[in-house]
Amino acid sequence: MKKWIMILVSLPMLWACDSNEMTGPVYNPADIQVVDSFLDVRDQQKYGCVQIGDRIWMTRNLAYYLPNGSYDDCCTWGEKKLELEDVTLSGEAWSDCALATLDDPAYDWVAEGVDVDDVRKRAGYVAMGLPAAIQLQWFQTHYPTFYEVFSVRLNEATLAVIPEFARPHTEEAESDNGGYSSEYGFLYSYDAACKAVPEGWRLPTDEDWKALERTLGMSEREIEKMHVWRGNGQGDLLKYGSQVGFQTRLGGGNVFDLSKSPLYIRKEENAYFWTATKIQENDSITVGVIRSIALFSDQILRTTTRLENGYRAMMFSVRCVKDVN
Repeated sequence: MKKWIMILVSLPMLWACDSNEMTGPVYNPADIQVVDSFLDVRDQQKYGCVQIGDRIWMTRNLAYYLPNGSYDDCCTWGEKKLELEDVTLSGEAWSDCALATLDDPAYDWVAEGVDVDDVRKRAGYVAMGLPAAIQLQWFQTHYPTFYEVFSVRLNEATLAVIPEFARPHTEEAESDNGGYSSEYGFLYSYDAACKAVPEGWRLPTDEDWKALERTLGMSEREIEKMHVWRGNGQGDLLKYGSQVGFQTRLGGGNVFDLSKSPLYIRKEENAYFWTATKIQENDSITVGVIRSIALFSDQILRTTTRLENGYRAMMFSVRCVKDVN
């Protein structure tokens, strides 16, 4: 008798469970099909594509290298951000900036108390290879107005040559990490991700990800959960080698903490993907909605992250999406 009572008590609990959660994801294979690949004309990179529901997704992480590289928070694994002080002009380019400032018709430097011949002489010293910092300090001390105008021009010239320094900086990191970007793409800050997406595609929104999850059989109750792992096997469906063809590789990320130095973690354990969706937590803090897929879970994490910590930006992978035409 007691045995039958226990069975009867258990039945309502079983009926209350979502049958999909007990049996794994249920989806219509007809909603998923391989479509034509995409060639990014900016760098000739080719991306496989899969249609999932009414959206087309790239089947590998975005690997477009922004011209300023890590200066603009487009990084390979372990790369330290390139700072402006890491970029130096040649002596000749520095001298050209000084002379161009001196010849600017908008200023009467003699009336400003500038010894024009002295400036030309000192610009020549730098062109011949003498340290620029000494001459810059001289201008600041003796010709402060000239120094202010010259500094603006010098900064513009330095910004223009960042690409010449960015690529070798990244290549050095790539040499150390075994060519991370060829397998995992680049890691981007939120702003860099928005810049890197090719024409005709977009950085997926939170709603784009929900549509994908819904097509793969995730229940509405699970879809709306935040800050938890959700679903009943959809994470496994998105992993490399699954029949769905999304082909997630677990590339880790440069994640949030309060340190000044980058915090690259969980390569080969987690994949982190930006969405385009941001949330204003309070007057001073904006967070981005992200997704994560992990080696240890068959689910998909929907959560938020700070975009930066005051010292550095958070950087994650990007999957591009577009609507079916």
